[in-house]
Amino acid sequence: MIRPLYNAGLLRSLAMIASSPPGAATSGSQGSTPVRSLYILKNGLPVFTKNLLPIPSMEGEGNQTLVSGFLTALTAFLHDMKDFGEMRTLVTSSNLRFTFYQADALLFVTCTDGSMDEVLVEKFLRNVSAKFLQAYSKQVLHTNMINMRHYEGFDAIVQRELLSREFRSGSSPATVTSGPVPRLLVPAEEIRATFSLTEEMHEKVIKYVDGKTGADEIARLSGMESSRVASYLRFMCKQGLISF
Repeated sequence: MIRPLYNAGLLRSLAMIASSPPGAATSGSQGSTPVRSLYILKNGLPVFTKNLLPIPSMEGEGNQTLVSGFLTALTAFLHDMKDFGEMRTLVTSSNLRFTFYQADALLFVTCTDGSMDEVLVEKFLRNVSAKFLQAYSKQVLHTNMINMRHYEGFDAIVQRELLSREFRSGSSPATVTSGPVPRLLVPAEEIRATFSLTEEMHEKVIKYVDGKTGADEIARLSGMESSRVASYLRFMCKQGLISF
């Protein structure tokens, strides 16, 4: 018997999101940022949420839990259905874009205006995920009990990311690539299924190889030494898994 990935509450919640006008914001909201919300989820439950331009249908603990469960179920479904590919973005009819990023057992999701530069949003999520795991990985990855109060201190880090000059510019500035830029020649899931590589290579190197991120930046995001990342990349290049 196939169990549905949704319920009536989830559908009502997503319908309300889709019908929310793009410019809707509550009094006192930070209208200068294109990011509306940030969700950090584990097993379908919110670990940390940040609402900068609140959408009425997403406010309140009950609605946040419904939306969190739906977003997690959707990405899990597409992950299991290999032919569908990964869930990276979801755009509603009101031009709200949800962008997804998986790191370890956590799902990072932003809700932004549809006009926001996708590359910039993805970089924001990579930075946020790296900093969250650096601060809380021992606490959040080894328990199924989630108390959102334990992660309230992460709010200040998110604010610093949002206030960074690069992010507030609204577009990716020209940067000098630090180190060679690797790109995958074999899909990451196929590499995991076919090759006997360490979990560290999968979770701290391969998942950051996107054809845009340099080797030194991969080292920074993963928290590894540059020499160790370079060694892994050279090995994978010899195996025909990546190119530069």
